[in-house]
Amino acid sequence: MAEEAVARVAKAGQAALDAEAEALAALETALREALAVLAKCRDDLTRHEAEEAAAALPSPEALEAALASAGDTLNAAAARRDNAAALLRQDDLVRERTAALRADLEAANARAEEWLRLSDLVGDREGRVFRRFAQGLTLDRLFEHANARLAELKPRYALERGTGGEMMVQVIDNDMGGQVRGLHNLSGGERFLVSLALALGLAEMSTARGVKIESLFIDEEFGALDTASLGQALALLEHLHASGRRVGVISHVEELKERVPVNIEVIPTGRGRSRVEVLVD
Repeated sequence: MAEEAVARVAKAGQAALDAEAEALAALETALREALAVLAKCRDDLTRHEAEEAAAALPSPEALEAALASAGDTLNAAAARRDNAAALLRQDDLVRERTAALRADLEAANARAEEWLRLSDLVGDREGRVFRRFAQGLTLDRLFEHANARLAELKPRYALERGTGGEMMVQVIDNDMGGQVRGLHNLSGGERFLVSLALALGLAEMSTARGVKIESLFIDEEFGALDTASLGQALALLEHLHASGRRVGVISHVEELKERVPVNIEVIPTGRGRSRVEVLVD
């Protein structure tokens, strides 16, 4: 066969050789291209098989395991949700109780503030502050009654407690623009009228508290009154007598004998002895 091919080539000449060479080269080029296409196809096939393998459905066992895992995750999430809901409800209850306690605390603080203020006014271990406070209230009440009587006896004056809550009697002079005066600045007759007003006020206070004072005795001092003041004092005492109280006056003023219907006279008889006579008009 080789010899025959050589013989044919020899007969064909150089031109035939060249043509054969070109044909051989073309075949070699075609072979290389075909090999390249084949390699690409094999790569595509390998990649496609890998993708198919990755996209393949899992096995039933894998699916069951995944389902069980998802169920566990769901149950855990539900448990956390329920726990959070319980904590939220508990927080709401705590907030409600806290709000109620805060309201109670504010009310208690308000009450405590009142007690603290009261303690500042009347509280101490020995009770001195409270006694002074109670006495001050009583004195103020006494001044109310006494001023009502003093307005009838001597409207120029009114009584009040000393500044700073002291247990002192101050006299307000209405004729002097409300000037504050002390009792020592009053005349003897004026002091008597103030004392009489206080005595009558005390009697009225006692009556208001259920202690009825039916008898009232006044000792001396009428001689220090001027005619007008004496008339006012006697008119007030007569009004008290007419209202049911027994009023006794101890005095040496002659005018009283004319104004008082019943007189008890003490007449000296000598040797340190006296006799009593009751005179009724």
